[in-house]
Amino acid sequence: MDELGELSYWHWIIIAFLYVFGWMIPLWRIIGRTGRHPALSLIGFSPLTALVMLWWLAYARWPAVDSGLAPRPN
Repeated sequence: MDELGELSYWHWIIIAFLYVFGWMIPLWRIIGRTGRHPALSLIGFSPLTALVMLWWLAYARWPAVDSGLAPRPN
């Protein structure tokens, strides 16, 4: 019996590719714009820690905004 279920290895590779480009790269850019190190987005691989991180980002002070380095909206 196949431990991957109905999906082949290629299906899992495509799912992983979509996860990285659909979630991790935007998260990397968002965290970088807040003034923190973008590698914090690696916490987002786990759904539970990603949820905690998003709550933290929503309510934390953003160093880039406080120092005036954040881009201004047009």
